[in-house]
Amino acid sequence: MVGHTPLRAPGLARTVDYRAQPPHGAYTEHLLALHRGRYPSGPNEAALTDGLARLLGLRLDGALTLDGHARTIVGIAENPSDLADDFVVVAPSAPPIGRSGRC
Repeated sequence: MVGHTPLRAPGLARTVDYRAQPPHGAYTEHLLALHRGRYPSGPNEAALTDGLARLLGLRLDGALTLDGHARTIVGIAENPSDLADDFVVVAPSAPPIGRSGRC
């Protein structure tokens, strides 16, 4: 199961999708690939797509705080079946995201 929470990002006209996604889950293994770094394993870590990192001016070891929780960027990921898909991946054990519930 993948939890989704769309959040507004300053300066972007579209929302950013936060996903609580196990990297090797039965239904997610083909929807998530890692390019650099590693998958997030704790509540204060995140991975994001290369396109989103460029849009937001972020890099590995930087900080991502769109949801009000500071998370260290530990990986650069992608959806191999949709390379234009930009998103943030958090560990399934991450704290709740925004007001729309658990991500």
